[in-house]
Amino acid sequence: MKKNRLKPVESYPIIERDNQGNITHYINSEGLEEWYKYDNKGNRTYYKNNEGLEEWCEYDDNGNRIYYKNNKWYERWCEYDEKGNITHYKNSKGLEWWKKYDNKSNEIHYKDNEGYEWWKNNKRNKLKNDKGLWYYNGKPLQQETTAKKKR
Repeated sequence: MKKNRLKPVESYPIIERDNQGNITHYINSEGLEEWYKYDNKGNRTYYKNNEGLEEWCEYDDNGNRIYYKNNKWYERWCEYDEKGNITHYKNSKGLEWWKKYDNKSNEIHYKDNEGYEWWKNNKRNKLKNDKGLWYYNGKPLQQETTAKKKR
């Protein structure tokens, strides 16, 4: 009796790399296939997958992504300060914002084109926006008052 031999099963994921070690081709066991291209600094400049998504990116001299575009009609632009903090952001859906930082790269001011704005209050890491609302570690707090409660 002749035994049926099974063919070896391909091991997933399948990954191909360029000379710098960057992934250029990837296939997973669910059938997703991806292709990548990079600039001479190793920043990903192009991405494509077999589900129809394509992406393009551009970078500044410091490796910060300054432009992103995909084939789904979405784009975004960013500007950075000398420490690599994003200072200006704009996307094709209409959102635009600006940020300022202190000398330790902590955010101290945020403003967007939808009318929202806040400043850091150096006391107890609280942030106050132009509507008089207070935030602590990104969570809204009740407004503080200086009046004492009556007993």
